[in-house]
Amino acid sequence: MKLFYLLIILFSLPLVTAVDYPELKDFVTDNADIISPEYEAQITQLAKQIEQETTTEIAIVTIQSLEGISKENYALELAEKNGIGKEDVDNGLLILIALDERAYRVEVGYGLEGLIPDSSKVTLGTRILEPNFREGDFGKGIYDSLLAVQGLLQGEEEVLSQYQSSYSSSSSSFQLWFYLIFFVIIILSSVLGRKAGRRSGFMFMPIIIPGNRGFSGGTGGFGSSGFGGGSFGGGGFGGGW
Repeated sequence: MKLFYLLIILFSLPLVTAVDYPELKDFVTDNADIISPEYEAQITQLAKQIEQETTTEIAIVTIQSLEGISKENYALELAEKNGIGKEDVDNGLLILIALDERAYRVEVGYGLEGLIPDSSKVTLGTRILEPNFREGDFGKGIYDSLLAVQGLLQGEEEVLSQYQSSYSSSSSSFQLWFYLIFFVIIILSSVLGRKAGRRSGFMFMPIIIPGNRGFSGGTGGFGSSGFGGGSFGGGGFGGGW
């Protein structure tokens, strides 16, 4: 009898199942079937053009449900599993849309964090994605957002002024002054190091400044698993409609 009740309790417990993340083979994976064929073709063509121009790999994924997982964790895990972005520069961008939860998440790789700062990602969401999604125009919202992303990546002044806040400008100015002061310190250290080396035999070790993680050349292309094997962690933004 005890065994009978134990079995009832066990079967009444919620079953824990692994999430079946989509395997991405192309720029658009519309599992929720919310993008019209016309817009899907336009989005695919634009994503391909952006990759050819900048090597940035873009993935648009729509799903029916997040299956109980937060949109942040789902998007990050999906991006990592599929390796969106080039392996050497981590320049991937994922737009995830979950229909049941009426939620979306934009995830950006390390290599794009300087070109698409947090202020721009938020603006893309509030000005383009959310208004279109509320009207049911998912394809238009995604396509228009990619046009803005293309302008940001190429440094188009009109797009930068529209989608980058004053924070981005002040941040760039701060970085310029920081590097200027840093180079002055290096020069002074080198001069003082030579003088100290002559007196005591001690020499300063050379300071190596790592280069920025930028775009590599070439037209890119999908790897055997669909994308190039990039990593994420450059920040993201999510919302609802």
